[in-house]
Amino acid sequence: YQRRVHGVIGVAAVTKACWSLLRKAKGRIVNVASMVGFFSLPNMAAYCSSKYAVEGLSDAWRRELRQWGVKVVIIEPGIMKTKLYDNLTPQKMAEMWSQIPSPLQELYGREWFDNYYELLQKHAKTGSDPQLIVDAMETAVTALNPKHRYGVGQAFSQLKFFSRLPSSVADYLVSLRSGRVKPKALANK
Repeated sequence: YQRRVHGVIGVAAVTKACWSLLRKAKGRIVNVASMVGFFSLPNMAAYCSSKYAVEGLSDAWRRELRQWGVKVVIIEPGIMKTKLYDNLTPQKMAEMWSQIPSPLQELYGREWFDNYYELLQKHAKTGSDPQLIVDAMETAVTALNPKHRYGVGQAFSQLKFFSRLPSSVADYLVSLRSGRVKPKALANK
């Protein structure tokens, strides 16, 4: 969790350091959050909470700095085809498994972990072109009147739809997409 929190603190510190210049120039802040900054997914609590924080900071700053003519824009990428997923090799996943504390290994089990790996691989194959993020950033920086948010990628649209559903329905749909393997501790229940 600490690494994710430090990322949010970095966004805040750098932006705050530039506030006087931003106000003077009637500048623009463009923050990159994520689709999971408005709709959390299982097994991603630290990442989701950090992106919710970026969303909250950006919304508050947009409202606060508006009177000085400063515009604040949020880029909300979905899953992208990037090198991030190149590290998800069977060898790397085996290494990750070996670093998980024994009590958690016993609680979740290797079958659950392997299923999670397969889901990550599946998502990696359906990612959108990262150029979409670059295009959204360019628009956010150059548009005379930019939108407050630019959602980018196919997965973004799916989660935006889920976020508008009643929680119980959205939770059920997420459970269908999360695989059928239960953690080892729950497998016999």
